[in-house]
Amino acid sequence: MRRLLAFILIALLSGMGLRAADEVRIMTFDEGDGFAESRVSCIIQDRAGIIWFSTWDGLYRYDGYRLRNYKARPGDNCPLEANRIDYIRELADGNILCRVRSDYFVFNRTSRKFTPYTGPRSAHDVRYMPDEATQRMVAAMPRYAGISVRILYKDRQGGIWVYSMLGLDRISFVSKPISNRKATDAPQEEVRGLMEDSKGRLWVADKNGYVRIVGRDGRLAGYLDASGSLRPAPVLFGHSVYCIREDSRGTVWMGAKGSGLFRLTPSDKGFAVDRYVANNPIDGDLNHNDIYSIVEDSYGRMWIGTYGGGLNVATVGPGGRVTFANSGNGLPPVHEGDVEIHRLAITPGGVLLVGTNTGLYTARIERNTAAMKFHANRRDPADATSLSNNRVTDIVQARSGNIFVSTYGGGLCRIMSTNLLSDTITFRPYTTDSGLASDVVMSVTEDKQGRLWLVSGASLSCFVPSTGVITNFKRSMFSGGFVFSEARPLCMADGRLVMGTTQGILEFNPAELKKSSYVPPIVVDCGSRVELGPNEKSLSIEMAALDYNKNEQIEYAYKLDGVDETWNYTTDSHIRYANIPAGKYLLHIKSTNGDGIWTDNERTIEIHRTPAFNERPMAWMLYGGLLLVALYAIFKVAAYIRRLQRELSDIKMTTGEKVEYALLKHGERHVSGQGAPEADVERERDDAWSAKVWAYMERNMANAELTVDSFAQDMGMSRSVFYLNMKRVFGVTPNNFMQEARIAYAKELLRAHSGNISEVAYKCGFSDPKYFSRCFKKATGMTPSEYC
Repeated sequence: MRRLLAFILIALLSGMGLRAADEVRIMTFDEGDGFAESRVSCIIQDRAGIIWFSTWDGLYRYDGYRLRNYKARPGDNCPLEANRIDYIRELADGNILCRVRSDYFVFNRTSRKFTPYTGPRSAHDVRYMPDEATQRMVAAMPRYAGISVRILYKDRQGGIWVYSMLGLDRISFVSKPISNRKATDAPQEEVRGLMEDSKGRLWVADKNGYVRIVGRDGRLAGYLDASGSLRPAPVLFGHSVYCIREDSRGTVWMGAKGSGLFRLTPSDKGFAVDRYVANNPIDGDLNHNDIYSIVEDSYGRMWIGTYGGGLNVATVGPGGRVTFANSGNGLPPVHEGDVEIHRLAITPGGVLLVGTNTGLYTARIERNTAAMKFHANRRDPADATSLSNNRVTDIVQARSGNIFVSTYGGGLCRIMSTNLLSDTITFRPYTTDSGLASDVVMSVTEDKQGRLWLVSGASLSCFVPSTGVITNFKRSMFSGGFVFSEARPLCMADGRLVMGTTQGILEFNPAELKKSSYVPPIVVDCGSRVELGPNEKSLSIEMAALDYNKNEQIEYAYKLDGVDETWNYTTDSHIRYANIPAGKYLLHIKSTNGDGIWTDNERTIEIHRTPAFNERPMAWMLYGGLLLVALYAIFKVAAYIRRLQRELSDIKMTTGEKVEYALLKHGERHVSGQGAPEADVERERDDAWSAKVWAYMERNMANAELTVDSFAQDMGMSRSVFYLNMKRVFGVTPNNFMQEARIAYAKELLRAHSGNISEVAYKCGFSDPKYFSRCFKKATGMTPSEYC
């Protein structure tokens, strides 16, 4: 495994010519990297920036990620007589010339094979020769004291490659990390409250219960004790202070977790301390003891955000008496019930912004707080312009007037709406997809240059709103083994930034956090054009941004035109695509450098995938034509079957029902031939049959299952003869007869007010009252309710 050794050689800096802010870093390659601890004979850096070194165990290639070894192996037909390579250099075509004893071979970078070299040979080997200053510097390092060292190469980033009995090392020089500062010897000193007062003094409060004040000159002004006195030695204030605010009168307000609110009025010995705790909110007391944020409005009132009790408004009355308004005594609640507030902010226009665990709330501050109305803005999963996450951690209004809202899990949001008093505020999110180090942003502050500093647990991000440029500072930029706390950072009057951490404070000038401007070239394991066959639908590309001085993991972004709508961000040095459609595409790749800075190093690769036959337009035209032919054939067959069915039905009518109808007519003629007048006999028969039909219909009026078939069967007739009789006697079809009979019966029931409409429907043989209403309106022109 690779061993990373860092030596801070302060005593040797003058002898080495290094700056006091530099740190020497030594990287050793061993078996964990795939290096066989073989003797190294020569090192070069090719035009693309890749490092090659020859050893007694073959040729090695290093791109900052991977070591690859190329040598003769049993049965591979490699022409090398031995794997001991004594010298290498790059040829004009980019391949590597290797000398093995007195013979020369070429390593082809594309085929990755050795072939005999037949070109012109140099009279002698041209190797790197270190200057005297470099030799003295390396010799002065404790790691190489008393042992033989060979300085093999100095790469284009200033890295010095050294081989000794200890192995192969790369020596580089990086900026010294910025260190935190603790005030006590406590194992953990988590700072949660920071403030710069009107005298330029820095207030620092930690969870251990200490509150210390540091003067403008950096000297300790004292530790605040429980009585408000300032002590020269560490003494507990006794409460975990989470927020500190100085009002326009010079009074300092401190909110603590679990201990309520403290009001510090300046006095000769320090401060007079008044404490307010949750007691009886209805009578004007504080309603919760966990206080996370305090701001002052234009009326001189202090707005207090509690973590669980919502808002409190403190008003200082005559004689210094403080009363509180909250949701229990007149202040409108921010949300249904109490809310957990992280941060409060008030705009110059008098709009209060409340950041909570359930979203962002806004209201115009009124002299009469009971008249205030709160507007809620929360995350809408279907709306990309809504709040990105409901857990709001901080709110900052920049000097430009733009308001930014940080969230725990949704990154940073800029408010785009001009109207803050709305439930539909639009936001523009900035997340890891935009380049942030983390989507968990715990707090934000603005520096003197208008840049926003975003605090995450293990990193800082510097965001320039005017350009959208984001610079990330991760663990490698800091020392002390800490993570950042949720305390809002301070930008001091002199431009210094002060951050709260779990191990004291981190204090620095933004100019000290210098990032490398190095632009690493991107190399890939393919050419600038990739050809894929019809059956090759997947693609895997190995890439490397060549920054050998990287302090942080390099991030990549890639996008395939026509496939990806947005950039894909990753720290993996592989690109993989599956199911690539046929066609021509352009793959874009860019990266950060080793300090996490996005650079202008975009590389493009042309990708052409030949379409298979079934992906060609001609194939789709053919398939479409075959489909149309098949559909047409199905249509013709279906039409032929329907015609045959109709013909069969006609045959059945002529051979069955029409014969029966003829027999019926013959019977009528037989009866009329017995002496009665034919018309009279037919009328009597029709009257009798009509009475029988009506009697049957009245018996089955409520039968919703009554059908023409069952009706005809009970009348002793076939369906066809029944149909003919109904048309001759009643002048309507059987279905129309049943429908008209039921509607007529329904009219009688409705006029008699016999039941409600549903009951009438069921009595008339309708199983669905809604269907009954439609039929009734169609027959009468009005609904049942209108009719009755």
